[in-house]
Amino acid sequence: MGQAAQLFFLLLSAFAGAVVPYQASANGQLGRALGHPLWATLVSLMVGVLALVPLLTLAGVPAPQWSKAFAAPGWIWFGGIAGLVYVSTALFMAPRLGVSTFILAVVLGQVLGAMLMDHFGLAGLEVQPVTVRKLIGAACVLVGFIVYSKH
Repeated sequence: MGQAAQLFFLLLSAFAGAVVPYQASANGQLGRALGHPLWATLVSLMVGVLALVPLLTLAGVPAPQWSKAFAAPGWIWFGGIAGLVYVSTALFMAPRLGVSTFILAVVLGQVLGAMLMDHFGLAGLEVQPVTVRKLIGAACVLVGFIVYSKH
């Protein structure tokens, strides 16, 4: 991959990360408006589906290969559950912790979870052992979380 493409992908990833605090805040407000955070989870996921369908059509994405998906390991279907857990947790926790503290906790969990997944090659990933550098980086995230979240 060329440097320009890598930079574009990094910037796109940073943008995706930047909308997460908005998502937590907007869904929290939606939960209050609907009367319960879990209703906001349902509506948020439905709005996502409704936005994605035209995008699939406009992009000319071919129909899914259901037979291959059903023949794959059963754990692949739990990505949707992971999304449900995240959105629901954000709805409950972001208003209580504040969006920035919640996001810091999420980032810490993502780094630690990703390190475990890489190290053990979970979910079909190639094994990428934990190194001292990775541990130092994770420790920096942990220290940042502790410093930021102390009142």
